[in-house]
Amino acid sequence: MEEYLTKTEIRYSQVNSGLHVTLLALAQIIEDATTKFLEQHHLSGGYLNKKYGAILVVLRNHIYFHERCHLGDEIFSQVSVIRKSSVAFFLRTRLYRKNEETPLITSYIQISAIDMKERTLRPLSQFDEFNILPIDEEILTHGLFEKYGHYKDETTTFYHCKVESTDIDYSNHLNNIAYIKYFMNCLSSDELRHLRFQELEINYIKEARENEPLLIEYTKKGNIMYFTTKIDDTVITKAKLVL
Repeated sequence: MEEYLTKTEIRYSQVNSGLHVTLLALAQIIEDATTKFLEQHHLSGGYLNKKYGAILVVLRNHIYFHERCHLGDEIFSQVSVIRKSSVAFFLRTRLYRKNEETPLITSYIQISAIDMKERTLRPLSQFDEFNILPIDEEILTHGLFEKYGHYKDETTTFYHCKVESTDIDYSNHLNNIAYIKYFMNCLSSDELRHLRFQELEINYIKEARENEPLLIEYTKKGNIMYFTTKIDDTVITKAKLVL
């Protein structure tokens, strides 16, 4: 097995009343591992902004939950590049218990670069660091991310919130993990304690900035929850949570 990149011991602040790790905490562990990987390859936001006037942004994220994590577990991560194109690259992050072969969580993330000022896509070939970024295991990404519609019916509920200053990241927009917090706020603590998550997929379509008002439309169909985030009539994110 490859060497682990990060190690996290699950604390009380990361579990719900059922002592299972929260979805938000798991997403944060994945993001921390991804950030460390990018820093090791000189692709951090600060480095790219200083050298090229660019930053990396997550466009899509698909997380598979294979097994639950619990209070006191030591969670180790591995991150690898599975595909590169002219405008995006794909990372796979896997979370394990130490010395176990089967991952607890697998995450696939599509990342692109944008100009820090213009907020437009930049070809990755412009960055020397990307050109030497190794592909550990070539995997076809077709099918990893779905295209699904906007689900809204008589059962849809609405959650209003505002982009808080504490959720703004280095890119000067709402951090991608903060959306998960807003999605979970659509549910009660009792629901969060009893639900068993299988998959989470998020498509990040547009940016949200500090103090902007968000409307989250939440619809449940069978074992799937759909979350659509809007600013006025503009869709910002679309997400699907499979139970």
